[in-house]
Amino acid sequence: MILSIVATTARLAIPQVGGTGVAFDAIESLCRQWAAELGPLGIRVLWLQTTGIPEAFHDTGDPAPTYGAAHPMSAEDFVGWLKSRTMLDRLTTLADVGHVAAFLASDRAGAMTAAGLNLSCGSVPTR
Repeated sequence: MILSIVATTARLAIPQVGGTGVAFDAIESLCRQWAAELGPLGIRVLWLQTTGIPEAFHDTGDPAPTYGAAHPMSAEDFVGWLKSRTMLDRLTTLADVGHVAAFLASDRAGAMTAAGLNLSCGSVPTR
């Protein structure tokens, strides 16, 4: 199994995050293509769509960290801003990612491929 992690910027236009949306969208597209090509070999390809993972953010100690160049804010403020844009008023944690990844790697998810799993805490509603 191949498992990738992408961020909500693949589905949302969020200002001040540069080309990350394009990059994550490209990763999703690549995963779909790999699923088509590798599926006949028994290789499943999936991706997890997450919000910002708070454990991954850090302050550099710079008096004006620039998460969002037009409106510099600290890592803590940036996490709060991201959290306020979710339906659950929280962000994806490393534990969330680990639990879902363990399920996907198990035989119970053996029929899943070419799919993105939404761990965005509701910041990206699915159809």
